Amino acid sequence: MKAQELKQLIREEIRRVLREDIRVTTKDGDLLEIDIVVDGVKVGNVDMESYDDGKTYTISGSNIDEKFRGRGLYGKALLQVLDKYPDISIYSAFRSPEAIRAWKALMNKLGNKYSIKQIKQDGQLVYVLTKNK
Repeated sequence: MKAQELKQLIREEIRRVLREDIRVTTKDGDLLEIDIVVDGVKVGNVDMESYDDGKTYTISGSNIDEKFRGRGLYGKALLQVLDKYPDISIYSAFRSPEAIRAWKALMNKLGNKYSIKQIKQDGQLVYVLTKNK
């Protein structure tokens, strides 16, 4: 077995054993706070704000513990927000290498249930994630 295949098998086993939990908490009507918990320990968060209509949320901050990056937790958190609030749209203008990698991975894993559009807003590329109806 190649090292790459062994690495993948180990990752899959770790994911199976550790319990991942995404908790969506509404602080108030314009702010969503998402806690990412693995095996009972908070390992990250995503914060979103709505500035006008309560249906358009922009990611205002996110952080995933380095040991837990690359597991798709950021994407899972966003999709769970859409499952809980199917009428909202999530906008992201982050351009950090981690954010770009996370959005590309999310685009590759989406099924028919969700969609991502790339739009130009104020001269900047923005990702828009929605739940299909």
